Amino acid sequence: MYKKQLVILGGGFAGVILAQKLLCTRMAYDVTLVDKNNYFSFTPMIVETVSGTNNPYNIVQPLRQIFNHKINIVKETVRGVDLDRKLVRLQKGTLHYDILIMTLGSIVEYYGIPGAKKYSLPLRTVENGIEMRRRIINAFETGKSGPDHTFIVIGGGPTGVELAGEVEGLISNELRKQFPRVKSKVILVEKNNQMLVHSEPYISKKATEILKRKNIELLLNRKVIEIKKDSIVLDTGTIRTTNVFWAAGMRASEVRIVPEPKKDKMNRIIVDEQFKIPGHKDVYVIGDMASYIDPRIKKPFHMAAQVAEKEAFHLAKQLCGGYTKPFVFKEQGFLVSIGRFDGVASMLGIKFTGFPAWFAWRTIYLFKLRSLRKKIRVAYDWTISLFYERDTSEI
Repeated sequence: MYKKQLVILGGGFAGVILAQKLLCTRMAYDVTLVDKNNYFSFTPMIVETVSGTNNPYNIVQPLRQIFNHKINIVKETVRGVDLDRKLVRLQKGTLHYDILIMTLGSIVEYYGIPGAKKYSLPLRTVENGIEMRRRIINAFETGKSGPDHTFIVIGGGPTGVELAGEVEGLISNELRKQFPRVKSKVILVEKNNQMLVHSEPYISKKATEILKRKNIELLLNRKVIEIKKDSIVLDTGTIRTTNVFWAAGMRASEVRIVPEPKKDKMNRIIVDEQFKIPGHKDVYVIGDMASYIDPRIKKPFHMAAQVAEKEAFHLAKQLCGGYTKPFVFKEQGFLVSIGRFDGVASMLGIKFTGFPAWFAWRTIYLFKLRSLRKKIRVAYDWTISLFYERDTSEI
């Protein structure tokens, strides 16, 4: 019996969960998953690779290991999609599809700020986390205090707040003990008048208190004008630094699609209530690439792993059983870890901070890891890091 060729572009949360759900239903699809990497990254834990709390290999898992030969895995870069001819153009060759799901995620948004892409380092991949850690350790190894020891995080959203907490944790818990004469500081820059601007006021207030208690300098209502090799220019002045970490924004991944679909200002493809590109009944977009209007607030859903997960579950139901109910997303909660033993959280209408929030972050994300082996390894590393010094080898 002929099986429809179902191609999934992207091996992130949405792509992997969708492929797994399609397998569970035993539908008549020949599934192919395409990604430029041969592994799935558990992105919420990438920030812990900066401080060394988590081993990078704990938070990635080979796609072939996840699916165990049950689907086709193609390690390739997607160059474009021809919707009329039903072809995916890869770096080397093409793929035909009967049904296409695009879930290529997002990329860093630099907002056209001069020098931002060249002189700052984003936190999007495991490799980024490893490089940040290397730069921080190398800065202390160079000796004298100076611009190298001013670490600036751009963006006061969840990623920026978590990153500032991990950078400060690595410095205060390990590097200051090894380099007592080196003076350093961590600065968090946010363009709005509060941290975690999209969270509830109480959560934002508590996060600010925790950051200040950890001696992280907060610069609110500051615009980044330019980033240079040895400084950052704000609308209020210049700060000398050679270490700028970018956590200020995202936009949908770029891929050439012919004919070009309508997109929103964040480059997301506008889809209908079934996640289809209007006029193309066999092409779906979910995750960070999709601009799906929340009927309750008349705005697109935000870019987040939990949104991508729910969209994948919903689309799997559509593909497997003709499920036609509109997608409804209910946020499961808001969790931000801020270094060791600290965090902020809002779940099921309950707000809590400090150790309980930090513990909730770890517990929930531990159970969301995709294999038992990874869960055991992460739990082991977390336990060891509580009782022993973290490794500061510069690799």
